[in-house]
Amino acid sequence: MIENIIDLKLKNIKDIINTIRLSGLMSRKQLAEDLGLSFATVSNVCNSLIEHGVLIEDFAKAEKTIGRTTKFITLNKDMYKIIGISMEGAGVIRICLSNLKNEIISQKKYMYQANSTIDGFVEDIASIYFDYLKETGVDEENIIGIGIALSAVFSQVDECIVSSEISILENQPLKKLIEARTKKTVFIDNDANLCIVSVKNFTNSENIVYLYINIGLGIGTIQKGKVTRGERGFASEICHMPLGLLEKPCWLCGSSNCLQTDISKSGFAEKFSAVKNIEASWDDYIEALNNSDDDAVNVARENAVIIGKALSSVVNLLDSEKIIIGGIPKVLFDELKVPALKEINDRKVVRSMPDFKLIFDDESYEHIISGATEAVFDKWCPNI
Repeated sequence: MIENIIDLKLKNIKDIINTIRLSGLMSRKQLAEDLGLSFATVSNVCNSLIEHGVLIEDFAKAEKTIGRTTKFITLNKDMYKIIGISMEGAGVIRICLSNLKNEIISQKKYMYQANSTIDGFVEDIASIYFDYLKETGVDEENIIGIGIALSAVFSQVDECIVSSEISILENQPLKKLIEARTKKTVFIDNDANLCIVSVKNFTNSENIVYLYINIGLGIGTIQKGKVTRGERGFASEICHMPLGLLEKPCWLCGSSNCLQTDISKSGFAEKFSAVKNIEASWDDYIEALNNSDDDAVNVARENAVIIGKALSSVVNLLDSEKIIIGGIPKVLFDELKVPALKEINDRKVVRSMPDFKLIFDDESYEHIISGATEAVFDKWCPNI
């Protein structure tokens, strides 16, 4: 919300950067026309951004006309960098370095020891961050922030982590702790929200639902181009819907029949184990599915119906346009698709509306980390 002249200045700065970032190369006149700003305002902001190295003039593309030369401006995308960090399973952290256009420059996976204390966890993250900067030769001063993806929910009220798959993070102010240790602005969000931030750019839709199936079950929704967050940041979460069939306490809330108890890696593996009367892992289940094992297929189809019922509630409630599923192999998505869509389309609010389709995200891990770095950029504005 613009409340004063400072807010207006910051908005103009960010609008100019975002427009050039998207367009690639523009003149001051084009910027003024596109943004509805005066030429003087655009010129002053651009000159300051050029002075600070955020923008650069492309003299090679300058156009000579009668009486003047039109100079074009582009984003100096490598002036500043962004760090993205994603927790990828037990003991694995992926860290990446991106530029201002959110192009990944480099990335690496690190192993870390499970800690029993929050201080130990924060120290591990900080050590990985500083080691990675040293390895890539990037100056700390050129990092504008750190984006972190977790299988958890970030409370916007007290800025603590809740419903975390990593137990020591529960109710901890992780953002503040990492900011204190790294001296950088930190953005934290759950993996599904970050996936949807990243994929929004190529879906051509302002109303999307993204279901992320992994260790737990995450969902991200976008309405009118904005991530749905609610009062505390918990909006759209469906993992505790009482739609599951497994009669066992949820590892997060303690209640039975939670959706994520069935619709998670452990849920698929547990159902398959019960049918086969063996101790099967997630990898064992996917291997059986790849081999067209009948029991593995039946588990997928049973869970597809559950997924369809849950998603039908979400898309009808939010009047969504597109539904995306990620975090799982293509072989599982192919088995889920038809029965899940039947449930969704059989329960449409308006029978005459077009049928929904399910879109498979085969690059969810990349989208998580690029969503984290994009979120950092979205909050950043250079101090000029």
